[in-house]
Amino acid sequence: MYLGAGSVTLTTRVATVTYRVEKSDLDSVASLVARAMARYPVFTYVIPDDASCSGGTSARLPREDKLRSVLRFILGIAALQGEIVAPSRGIEAVAVWVRSENMRLATTEILRAGFATLPLKIGLPATKRLLGVGRSKHRKRAQLLTGRYYLLDMLSVDPKQQNKGYGRLLLESKLQDIDRECARCYLETSDARNIEYYQRFGFELVHQYRIARVPVFCLLRPQSTPQILTDARGINLQDA
Repeated sequence: MYLGAGSVTLTTRVATVTYRVEKSDLDSVASLVARAMARYPVFTYVIPDDASCSGGTSARLPREDKLRSVLRFILGIAALQGEIVAPSRGIEAVAVWVRSENMRLATTEILRAGFATLPLKIGLPATKRLLGVGRSKHRKRAQLLTGRYYLLDMLSVDPKQQNKGYGRLLLESKLQDIDRECARCYLETSDARNIEYYQRFGFELVHQYRIARVPVFCLLRPQSTPQILTDARGINLQDA
């Protein structure tokens, strides 16, 4: 790994992510993320602890079921927009990557992802909060970013699999590809404790704002110029 001025360029090969999550996996992936991010600030805003007080059919569902429904919808959108990857078929962790040009979906595609039944599962107030979060993020991205970039929309590790390097594997594997394209990468987090972690991979804090009471930290990994390693004869060692 090369540490440059304000950026990190990966120059050593890292292990390849071996499994692209399929539609049949999405229910189990939603459960994994719900366990891992149960107290994530954005999700506690969308589905608060007192969500059962909202009334209607959804009031009978516990918060964890509602959170799974939210995440199943988000992952359904992600599967249409970009790619969801895991280290293996065991799905120890997941990362969601989306190209900026693929972020807008037609109404029919949003309905296919499960939006039509979402208010019945989580309640209308929670659905409105979720839509508000999405609109706020889209507006802010349009203000901060122009041109093409990759969005790291989610990185989540199963609590039983944490501290085993799976998050690093998912990041480094994709960032290596992004560096080959000389592209930028952007992400948002509402947990300030995550900032230092992402900075290790070359992300820089470029902006912060709030959605209702929830802080949102915007991080950008600048476009990198890949380092070309050659031997004395001028042969590219990375392709050797």
